[in-house]
Amino acid sequence: MTQKITLHDMTLRDGMHPKRHLMTLEQMKSVAQGLDAAGVPLIEVTHGDGLGGASVNYGFPAHSDEEYLGSVIPLMKQAKVSALLLPGIGTVDHLKMAHDLGVHTIRVATHCTEGDVSEQHITQARKLDMDTVGFLMMAHMNDAAGLVKQARLMEGYGANCIYITDSAGYMLPEHVTERITAVRQALKPETELGFHGHHNLAMGVANSIAAIQAGANCIDAAAAGLGAGAGNTPMEVLVAVLDRMGIATGVDVWKIQDVAEDLVVPLDGLPDPHRPRRADPGLRGRLCQLFTVRQARRGQVRRARARAAAGAGPARHGGRAGRHDRRHGHHHGPCAWHQGGCVKRNN
Repeated sequence: MTQKITLHDMTLRDGMHPKRHLMTLEQMKSVAQGLDAAGVPLIEVTHGDGLGGASVNYGFPAHSDEEYLGSVIPLMKQAKVSALLLPGIGTVDHLKMAHDLGVHTIRVATHCTEGDVSEQHITQARKLDMDTVGFLMMAHMNDAAGLVKQARLMEGYGANCIYITDSAGYMLPEHVTERITAVRQALKPETELGFHGHHNLAMGVANSIAAIQAGANCIDAAAAGLGAGAGNTPMEVLVAVLDRMGIATGVDVWKIQDVAEDLVVPLDGLPDPHRPRRADPGLRGRLCQLFTVRQARRGQVRRARARAAAGAGPARHGGRAGRHDRRHGHHHGPCAWHQGGCVKRNN
């Protein structure tokens, strides 16, 4: 029997990070229609930080979540649309809004040691009969036994799929194999298991293959790899590799290449995986989005200095506050997001 894998596209959610969350509705619709025509079964659409992410902390998008979802969902001929929700940013009201607009899959994301904060949102999503995913971020910061504990919590709340997420692009294939194998053995046979990779060490495809071989049946990727840091696992490359391995995805290998080359590459802000600094999150186990934010702040400083030199007033640093200082004041002692300093999360 041919092995079947479900691919989940991140271009219109994780890809919002390098775009500073400023994709237009026309860009959203164009890319989504291309992905749909290529046979991609599931497409994530939201602010880069998920439902409710529009804020001073995380950046204001060009359009609201309602506008993005409302423009894409009616155009889909075969693909379903998903949305990301981080408790503490997204609320149950955001969840209900997404459901009412026709979102099929909701992914409730927490730090890999804090699965317990997902209970309310996972429970509500299951009451709405949504495809519900527990999404454990920064998975390199917990060992296999710890991830098993968190995955079982989310499964117990009602999640029908659990994701192990290499948010920093830090893991190597052996790390993925160890974690996916342990979680797969611990979950119910009917609970699906997924992997989300970043390409900071150019290991996105290799790690995704390792995840599949260890028992994952759902894999995230993005056309042209558009995503935070050095980007996500490049969808067109992953599809080609899986095609050669005889693993069915339902995605047309040629059409997905056209989407990447013709629709995604022309978007401003496409990450360059060959920049040396892009490897830094993968080496340090730090969040990819931190480096996107640093780029934005450098640009703000340059523009402010130019205004000051032109006599337009004093230079200002307009950087955004980190997530910990505003919304994670409930942590006691070292923040779970600390690793050499409190940094912004990436999913």
